[in-house]
Amino acid sequence: MKMRRLLALLAVWALALTAALPSGTARADGPKDMPYRIEVDISSQIVTVYENKTGEIVRQMLCSTGGGDSTPTGDFIMQADRATDRKPWYYIADFRRYVRYPARIFGALLFHSLPYMDKSLLSPEKQAMKDFGFPASHGCVRLRWEDAKFISDNCLSGTAVRITKSGERSESLRQLLYQQSFDADQGFSYDSFLGVSDEPGALGRGSQGPEVLDLQYRLRDLGIYDGEMTGEYDGATVNAVRMAQYLLSEALTGAASVDFRQRLYADDAPTAMNVALTAGMGGPAVRKLQENLAALRLYDESELDSVYDVGVSGAVSRFQKVYGYKVTGEASPEVQKAIDYEAGRLRQTFDGATYDFKENADQQLVQLVYTSPEDGRVYTVGCTAQDVLAGARKPSEVFAEYLAANEQTTDISQLVNYATVDTHGQALSLNLRAEPNAESDVLAMVEDGASLRVERQYAEWTQVRYGGAEGYLMNAYLRFWTGPEDAIPSGEDQAAADAAAQVDYATAKASAGVYDDNTDAAELLGRLPKGTQVEVLEMDDSWCLIQYKGHQGWALREDLQLVMLEDAQS
Repeated sequence: MKMRRLLALLAVWALALTAALPSGTARADGPKDMPYRIEVDISSQIVTVYENKTGEIVRQMLCSTGGGDSTPTGDFIMQADRATDRKPWYYIADFRRYVRYPARIFGALLFHSLPYMDKSLLSPEKQAMKDFGFPASHGCVRLRWEDAKFISDNCLSGTAVRITKSGERSESLRQLLYQQSFDADQGFSYDSFLGVSDEPGALGRGSQGPEVLDLQYRLRDLGIYDGEMTGEYDGATVNAVRMAQYLLSEALTGAASVDFRQRLYADDAPTAMNVALTAGMGGPAVRKLQENLAALRLYDESELDSVYDVGVSGAVSRFQKVYGYKVTGEASPEVQKAIDYEAGRLRQTFDGATYDFKENADQQLVQLVYTSPEDGRVYTVGCTAQDVLAGARKPSEVFAEYLAANEQTTDISQLVNYATVDTHGQALSLNLRAEPNAESDVLAMVEDGASLRVERQYAEWTQVRYGGAEGYLMNAYLRFWTGPEDAIPSGEDQAAADAAAQVDYATAKASAGVYDDNTDAAELLGRLPKGTQVEVLEMDDSWCLIQYKGHQGWALREDLQLVMLEDAQS
């Protein structure tokens, strides 16, 4: 009887994202006291949020609805929230994926972010990213996480949602929304977002002719516009102009004013990496590529002539071999970004100091090694065949994941070097030593799998901070990567965070309560008998978010015995 009662209580706290959608819950009219209403156009895969009183668009975004007509059409009222709705992270047990900010339309139908492999913005599901903007979910409406957060924060329970099929796909609008969502709080009107302008002499949506064609060619030479040279100011042109405006720190109107066009044709106009560069092409984008190749010592600095000739093609081919790309000599946007990324990191590492360069050829792979003759600092690009045999991935594979999470690679200065301890199964921890040698004092033992910020990297040792101590770890047991400033906790919190990350399971010490939230006002949903093993999804100083037979809830840490993965029951 006790077990039956427990299972009945646990069923209350399930967020069954993949359950069959209930029928008969559609409503024709929404309440008028709600600030917003939402429309989902399945045909265009676009979600639009309107202000209820004025009917003005306050947010518009691309989405992915359900494949195979699994997203129902009709008029609905967003239901009252469950305990796990509108949270920063939620784990979908059936698919072993995380999503952000789920907001319930009705039943199991939700707005939520694109799925992630782990509870990290750096781990988006690749296929979901590729399918974004097309039907791909199991019925829910997938959004960029920022858009899911907007709905979670602003569209309250009781908001009217209309899901329709307009029958026409607006490709021009989709092109704009692929680049960015419309947000009225950004300070420009919806007409400006569409690229419409009434400013004298400005080119905008609907313009056509030689001036538009010339603008498109200039944007292509700057590496910004990769569309067709039509002479028509369409959605792709609006997107390109908006990107140029961003690079010039101008308002993102999407319309090309006279002043904007003058700045665009200046010698110091900014470049981007959206256009594939091939032999015979020229212009500022090619010049930027040459400068980056020269920084990597793959191209002669004296030949910076803005022309994609045999020398540039050969340098690109060398980099492609190092990175594990197919060697073609043509610089795709991704190859350009990888070259720009590595050149930027190299400049940041040595900060104007001179550096030596050598190539380490190892069977079919090549590694580039840069060393400072002054203090021995080292920066490497690529990996050896021995590294691959030991489990390392090709740089091209790692960079593709980086791009998926960081679409812009231009702000290299905000990226940080990190290292993750990897003892290759030989030990549970790695010694942090006071000096860069194996005979110096051991300051701490860093757990296998722990990630730390790199202070400085040398040929054999890397200087890091860990748990308040500063010391050195052997490079042979580290995997190096880069990420944003807040990719991992910093300072004194790091050791505790690493230890918490190792907790995967827990067992109830006695009869452990399960609650709907992690606050003092939380309601009791049920109790776990002594010895019940649960999965730990999230943990802070007082609470654990746990999962038991697909259901989730919160339990006090003091009521649980935390265990490591290797100690858990099978």
